[in-house]
Amino acid sequence: MTTYHLIGVKHGRTKLVKLSRTIAELEESENVLVSHVTEAIQYYWTY
Repeated sequence: MTTYHLIGVKHGRTKLVKLSRTIAELEESENVLVSHVTEAIQYYWTY
């Protein structure tokens, strides 16, 4: 793998974590649940 590819993977993972946390906060959840992560993945791949 190239360095560029690895940076892209890290950036995408960071975005998913942040988006998952935002969804959890909107639902007033103290923890990030699997449902929050799957919803974040759906948004991430849609946009």
